[in-house]
Amino acid sequence: MRVVRAGERDFNEFLELYYEFYAELRGKQGWKPRSIDEYAEEVREYLRRDAVFIARDEGRPVGFVRVSERDGSYWVEEIYVRPEYRGKGVGRALVKVAEEYVAKHDLAVYVMVLPQDTQAVTFWVKAGYSTLNTIELVKYLKPVPGIGASRYVDVFGHALRMLTWAKEGYSEAEVTYLEALKEFVEAGGSREEFLRVVASALKEWVKGKKGC
Repeated sequence: MRVVRAGERDFNEFLELYYEFYAELRGKQGWKPRSIDEYAEEVREYLRRDAVFIARDEGRPVGFVRVSERDGSYWVEEIYVRPEYRGKGVGRALVKVAEEYVAKHDLAVYVMVLPQDTQAVTFWVKAGYSTLNTIELVKYLKPVPGIGASRYVDVFGHALRMLTWAKEGYSEAEVTYLEALKEFVEAGGSREEFLRVVASALKEWVKGKKGC
């Protein structure tokens, strides 16, 4: 497998990969992607403006990563590996190339991850990335078509609503936690009570580990 920087000659292959990325993401969210032709202009602009790297297996394109520069900072905008090549180190190889590219220009590389995409969060954490400082909030001032059900997620005890996706990859433990949080909030539990409950449970767990 080789990872090479894409150019105009790779337009069709990058467009296909980019469309697959969005088709998969929109499918998880329960939305429909635009037609592939509608992504063509932005793909052409990305190839001109950004650093796009394509992973190839015996010449076949199997994934890509796109790095952009915004106000002096470098961002991994998208990373995608075709399903049949996942778990084979392609994603790690793409991240390595992206980081090597950014290291020539800056000291840090940034990435934004949707909290519903737990697989992506796990991937980036394993790659050595940590939380910086961003929590993006929204308040819809008018009814918005397509905005459906939501669930609670905690941020330092704040029970915030997070849109549910049509296809969620939560583990059994994550589902149990989310259901317990929902029951807690709907029963009238406060932020302070939540923090006390969690802190107490963690201390008891640590105490038990130390006593072993």
